Amino acid sequence: MRISGLISRDTTWTGACDVYLIEDTTTVEGGVRLEIESGAVVKYSGDAGLYIGPGGSLDVDGTAAHPVVFTSRADDSVAGDTNGDGPSTGAPDTYAQAIELGGGGSVTVTGAVFRYAGEAIFEGEFTDVGQECPAYGNDHLTVTRSQIDAPIWLGSCTRTGGVVDIEHNRFDVPLAADVVGAIDIDDPNGTSTTNHLTVAYNTFEGADAVHTSRGTIPPEVDITGWDISGFSLSGASTNTFTGTGPARAVELAEDLVAAGESWTVDRASGAVLEMQGGSPGDLQAGLNDDGIVALEHGSVVKVSGTGIEVAAGGLLEVEGTPAHPVVFTDRADDSVGGDTDGDGSSTGSGDEQAGNLVYFDAASRSDSLRYGLFENSGTAIDVQGGYSVLTVQNSEFVNNRDAFDVQSDPSDCNPPYTNDVTALNDWFGPSGAPGLSANALDIVGLKVPEKYADLFALTEAIVNHEANTISRPVVTRSRFPSGLVRSFPASLSRSSA
Repeated sequence: MRISGLISRDTTWTGACDVYLIEDTTTVEGGVRLEIESGAVVKYSGDAGLYIGPGGSLDVDGTAAHPVVFTSRADDSVAGDTNGDGPSTGAPDTYAQAIELGGGGSVTVTGAVFRYAGEAIFEGEFTDVGQECPAYGNDHLTVTRSQIDAPIWLGSCTRTGGVVDIEHNRFDVPLAADVVGAIDIDDPNGTSTTNHLTVAYNTFEGADAVHTSRGTIPPEVDITGWDISGFSLSGASTNTFTGTGPARAVELAEDLVAAGESWTVDRASGAVLEMQGGSPGDLQAGLNDDGIVALEHGSVVKVSGTGIEVAAGGLLEVEGTPAHPVVFTDRADDSVGGDTDGDGSSTGSGDEQAGNLVYFDAASRSDSLRYGLFENSGTAIDVQGGYSVLTVQNSEFVNNRDAFDVQSDPSDCNPPYTNDVTALNDWFGPSGAPGLSANALDIVGLKVPEKYADLFALTEAIVNHEANTISRPVVTRSRFPSGLVRSFPASLSRSSA
């Protein structure tokens, strides 16, 4: 059956038809429902697509035994030689989008197979209807138990009030330069706590990416401007990443864990977090923590700009182990987690590309940052404002311009201080694995406000046999053992991280 134009009344496509061939843009109008039953086959020509208009809805009701298949007209492997050109198969990007949302629509997909599309599901501005999609309202999208080899790319219309639920799917999206990965979700209207995002129980099998002169390879998942507490990276509901390099990357930019919400990351998912942030403040970090963020042993966080900003009332927990520390590093560092930024072989630079690995606002806290490896940054841990409580222990600081930058009220010459920052049994050094000894001049990150520079100096550090302790908000003195005991076992290496 050849399909094009408007669908202006409730319609059902059944599996009894040989194939539904969409030859031109086909629009489900507002107030109209299109249902596609199990076993149906939908094929596309060129730039043809199925567009769900404002107020329209699409329900795809496939099953594991009888999925609904969306594929290219050239794909003869299902429903035969539809285009009559002899044996042929589709190729990636053979047609534009299988399903397109334009704002105010609803799409529910269960038991589908998406092949050879530029995007399996796309959301953007559909100019043929005369308005930009943000004028229409919010899209609702549910995709479950489907096999997907083209991106889900959502943009303008999942703004405030949008709902996205992606669960129990298998993604096998070829990664290539200058395109998007398996899931790309962007809210151009800024971070919102009223968007609802659930991404869980999915398997991402992205093929190994190949670096070419066209540009860098995109991350497997890229989310901007959403509360990501519903993106599961731990426990029974975790998403699983089985590829390498960019196929393991989950990029966060100006995302949020809202007050009252929590988010846990562990190594079982196989994901590597990439934080793409701007200057700290105003929700511009890669991840803005207003709730509780827990990074468990073996987690890897790569940063460009500001990584995690812990807001007033927010809590960050870092719980590594000696064998599997939580690693914070420059986004360009391929020595841990592989070439996740897809730019070819590189290492962390130790300059200001990763400006602040972790930034604590006033009245934020961390009950414990244990067994972390902080490296290749401008400032590893930046504590600003006042009334923050932070403990860092058994951790290593390597190749950072500044390990700590702690700022308090300049009037705090004597206790009690407005910030409470304690470091216990940590190791500070410019490079390499933990050493048997260190001296005060190795502590490159303990800043002193300029007005106190003449009163205090790191060379005044007291050397004794206690574990090193930094307990002043404006750090002026530290206690170091004459023979510092290793924080990590001698066998620790980046490969074990």
